[in-house]
Amino acid sequence: MFLALGIVSFASFAHAAKPHTDVIDETFIDDFLSDFCGFPVQVHVEATFIVSERGNAISVSGPYKVTWTNLETGESATGNSPVHIQQVATFGDEFIVLDVVNSGPFLVKGPHGGAAWIVAGHFHHRIVFDARTFEFISEEHISGVGHTEDESLLDVLCELLSD
Repeated sequence: MFLALGIVSFASFAHAAKPHTDVIDETFIDDFLSDFCGFPVQVHVEATFIVSERGNAISVSGPYKVTWTNLETGESATGNSPVHIQQVATFGDEFIVLDVVNSGPFLVKGPHGGAAWIVAGHFHHRIVFDARTFEFISEEHISGVGHTEDESLLDVLCELLSD
């Protein structure tokens, strides 16, 4: 989920000279989650990112909120988290390599409030995209320290949204 946040406006800040703020307010149907749950799921992403550039590296950080809604019932769930994305290397014109670090909690609440799912700590993933098309190529879990849930986020979301 948070991976898409870093690239939603990636092309717009690729040439940033000094730090600036990017506001993301996007709504879309999540086909994968809709298929997984068996009902249409709309996703609304709200984020305010500080974008800065140092040499060949680009850094994006800030809080974001995701709202998932079952379009058949109107039931919704929300997720909140801080994020830090660092472009650590670009290999010619072929690949963009991102280090994505989440520090702190990613908390999901159901339609009636209360924590339904939480991951807390420090988690580091490396993601590779095609530099021309921004298509996803690979993801690698580098490290993680903290609390993770045994149940998958997808299963929890389907359960919350189907109530």
